Amino acid sequence: MNNNIDSAETEGFCFDVGSLVERLRRLEDRRKAKGKRYSLDPVLLSVVLAKLCREDTPYGIADWARYRCEALAAILRLKHKTMPCHNTCRRVLAGAVEVNQLQTIISDCVQEVASGGTSILIAVDGKIMRGTIPTGETRGSIS
Repeated sequence: MNNNIDSAETEGFCFDVGSLVERLRRLEDRRKAKGKRYSLDPVLLSVVLAKLCREDTPYGIADWARYRCEALAAILRLKHKTMPCHNTCRRVLAGAVEVNQLQTIISDCVQEVASGGTSILIAVDGKIMRGTIPTGETRGSIS
């Protein structure tokens, strides 16, 4: 059986959000302190969970998080019940974290969920998130 997101939708799976948040908190935040409103964990958790729900654009991710703001704020124990906007998601994915480290954390966390040596792939690619790859295309064009 192919255990990917499509089969997980029909069969369901359990995902430990707390474990993922703890791992995301270990990432180095390369943003400057000035103007930083959100720590990395709410932004990155929103991205990962929205991607699991098939949101592929910064606008879609921000909308997904905004609709689930109260639940996400409770999970993350946030003082303010607001979630990052699309520009914040885009900036964080564009360079606030080391992409390879982020992918390793997500992969490790999701593989704990997968059973029998199967894996679930989640693409968290900054190029796609920044919109440099057109919708429906697998590669960006050289300008």
